[in-house]
Amino acid sequence: MMSASPPLARNGGLAAKTAVRISGLTTNIRRTHLADILAWYGRVLHIDLRNDEAVVQMETEEQAAKATLYLTGGQIDGHYIRITSIPTPDPTPTRQSSDQVRPSRFVHPDRQAHLR
Repeated sequence: MMSASPPLARNGGLAAKTAVRISGLTTNIRRTHLADILAWYGRVLHIDLRNDEAVVQMETEEQAAKATLYLTGGQIDGHYIRITSIPTPDPTPTRQSSDQVRPSRFVHPDRQAHLR
């Protein structure tokens, strides 16, 4: 049986797993909710929210791994979520919405000193 090879980055190396996929979200969840939650684990660069799933890009692989570790088995809006670290997705155009945050600058105020 062949095992799946890890995805390769465009430069030929292994793709960094700086993003997390969160599934099992309710329709009440907005990008700002996810930004508030994930900012505890590091700098949020981008959030792509569609239906009951979100892909959140963090600044580093370590931050994505930390978010995955601490949020696995957790609940958001009363529903258990599934979260996995994934390779950084290619940028795709997303529809702008009124609740979209500027994640490149969003860090939870209590965490700002720890990230410097």
